[in-house]
Amino acid sequence: MFRVKNFIVIGNGMIANEFVENADKGLSFCLYAAGVSNSQCRDAKEFERDAERLYEALQLIPKDLPLFYISTCSINDAPLPLSQYIAHKVRMEKMVLSRPNARIIRLTQVAGVSPNPHTLLNHIFNKIKNKESISVWRNSTRNLIDVKDVRRIVLDIIRDVPIEEIPSIVNVANTCEISIMELIDKFESVLGIPARREITDAGDEMKVNVDWIRPILVRGGINFDRGYIENMIRHYYAE
Repeated sequence: MFRVKNFIVIGNGMIANEFVENADKGLSFCLYAAGVSNSQCRDAKEFERDAERLYEALQLIPKDLPLFYISTCSINDAPLPLSQYIAHKVRMEKMVLSRPNARIIRLTQVAGVSPNPHTLLNHIFNKIKNKESISVWRNSTRNLIDVKDVRRIVLDIIRDVPIEEIPSIVNVANTCEISIMELIDKFESVLGIPARREITDAGDEMKVNVDWIRPILVRGGINFDRGYIENMIRHYYAE
């Protein structure tokens, strides 16, 4: 846990580190960015350990301090029955929202410097670099956002919007989705390496409602233009 007065960050991954290294420490809030890092996890012990850590943290964080819990937009489109990971995140969200001044920040696929091989972008990058085949669902789309913009948006919300006016759950995401096929095209362009694709005619479009944060994006000058994703890939993965 990182703490300076009433600025608290819990977690040690990419998102937590971004806030610790760049956040406005004059603000008073707690960001909870810890959790099970692999969405394919099926280990009940990992989920219970995560739940215990969150429960203990909730006992220590002052009740009057705004708490923002990092969750996932995958909950929005999760098929039934829920995967163990999604069911766990739903359970954690309910635990967080049982306390006052708590809000959920749901994120999509986040780009940044991370050793986690399970992130979508790291997975695609490693497959292409190692000349391994990538299983691709032709009709799948994803929503991608830079961790730096996650920080900017969340901090703008905290600065500009009273806690009582913030919805209990806020989606922080790109305003546009991209197909997996196009995403791989962009990696090929940046890396200069052809990808080996095993294409299946399946998949669904991912749609994320970002209407609530649109005024925040305008005020913060965050523009998800046509070059956003390729520039992000170039920044984090070009050698």
